[in-house]
Amino acid sequence: MKKDYHRISIKDLYPNLSEEELRIAEENLDQYLEVVLRIYERILSDPEAYSKMERLLGERSNKHQHSDRLK
Repeated sequence: MKKDYHRISIKDLYPNLSEEELRIAEENLDQYLEVVLRIYERILSDPEAYSKMERLLGERSNKHQHSDRLK
């Protein structure tokens, strides 16, 4: 089964913003994503940091699985 995905824009999320506010929101999102990408690339380049990230994500995943079972 093929799913149709609609690309969501900042304007879809914030339809009441002015054009200037939308431009600023897009710039902020771009800057945020650049920081996230740099963090990810740094972690990938450092085996110790990567191992720590995997461990922390595993612990977080286990907590979510446990709390889901309690519902």
